[in-house]
Amino acid sequence: MLGLKAPERERKQLTLYMSEFFVLCSHFVLKGIMGDITAIEWTDATCPVTGCTKISAGCDHCYAERFSERFRGTLGHPFETGFDLTLRPGRLAQPLRWRAPRMIFVNSMSDLFHKEVPKEFIARVFDTMERAHWHTFQVLTKRSSLMCDFLRRRYLSSRGPLHIWFGVSVEDGSKKSRIRHLQEHQQVCALSQSNL
Repeated sequence: MLGLKAPERERKQLTLYMSEFFVLCSHFVLKGIMGDITAIEWTDATCPVTGCTKISAGCDHCYAERFSERFRGTLGHPFETGFDLTLRPGRLAQPLRWRAPRMIFVNSMSDLFHKEVPKEFIARVFDTMERAHWHTFQVLTKRSSLMCDFLRRRYLSSRGPLHIWFGVSVEDGSKKSRIRHLQEHQQVCALSQSNL
């Protein structure tokens, strides 16, 4: 790797470090309103929290924030409050009504493990995911330590349901700890690379 520029060398090292993971591309275009359908090419539906706050440089170009802020103040619109963190309990049971199997990106417009999402609400999301075993659920976070703490408490030493996939978003080599947190749980894993 001699002769490579520092950012390129860092990207190559991070790529080697992540090679054992299934990698999801995080560069997608969101065209539809979240819920029953989505234009994200690797998923079929999304639900039940919207909004977030920035925690790292990987949040600087957040598609969800750009999308939702366009509708701030639009009365009756799902994003009337823009990108403010919003729990949507009315959507919790939605996957139970979908009889055909779907790939569900649980938090395409948020981070389920945001520090202001109550643990009781997260537990209710997990209750639904566990009951709706015919679907595959994707849970992606930048708050990997909070996710691992929750998973440890919920599943103790077991792996948890295999139809629930957990992932972390990593924007550069300084966020490798997120990968280590993901490895600790040994669940079906996904790694989203942004701006590498």
